[in-house]
Amino acid sequence: MRKFIIFAIFISIIALPVAARPKYSLNLGYSFWSLNLIKGLIEDAVGDELQTQLQDQIRGDFPEETLADYNQTINFDSSGGGLVIELRIYPSGENGSFSLGFSYARIDSNIELSGDFRQNFVSGDYITATADSKLVHKYSAFLLDLRWDLFPEGKIHPYFSIGGGLAPLNGTLTYSATGFAYIDKKKEKYNIEEETEELTDIEDITISIVPILLVNAGIRVELYEGMSVYADGGVWNGFLFRVGLSYAF
Repeated sequence: MRKFIIFAIFISIIALPVAARPKYSLNLGYSFWSLNLIKGLIEDAVGDELQTQLQDQIRGDFPEETLADYNQTINFDSSGGGLVIELRIYPSGENGSFSLGFSYARIDSNIELSGDFRQNFVSGDYITATADSKLVHKYSAFLLDLRWDLFPEGKIHPYFSIGGGLAPLNGTLTYSATGFAYIDKKKEKYNIEEETEELTDIEDITISIVPILLVNAGIRVELYEGMSVYADGGVWNGFLFRVGLSYAF
């Protein structure tokens, strides 16, 4: 990340002499975030964490039992979104195609898992239940990106960007379960009360800063002098679609 920042600043500096007066653009957009395009991979990754949390709870509830096989089916959904504020600098001025962007994003990502599980014990007893969990991460991210506009002199500007950033780990994992325990040939109700853990308190999560990869493409349409609307989409630690307003000065 540090090398990328140094490279971006270097490109910006060497381009400054080309223009007598750089152009700036202030952008405000709203983003829609999702991971549903890769839901299979996420079901495996987050499903493992859900299994860990449920089994830890079961061990505490049944200390006399030894865990055996565990099976679960998972249903996945994700959603999210938030605001992005961005300042762009076009070192080559009014008709320059290259720009350097500095942005702040406040985006909430929500991952929801539900499904059935069965935990067998070595004794032959077992538990079956329906589990629900929700992973929420609140991105408060600072990003830097490089953008190239096509047809910068026209009213319509297709563009593509590449960049990255960092955000502190800030979120929660919530889980609960409702079902039955079959112990000594007796059927009893078994519930795991809703528990919420901070992501920073989960032992398997060893990072405190979340890196962000940004790759997107979009289009900007000038409405009148200085004012434009834009829409873009691409990779943003998931998939992000954004619409917004842009003012150039």
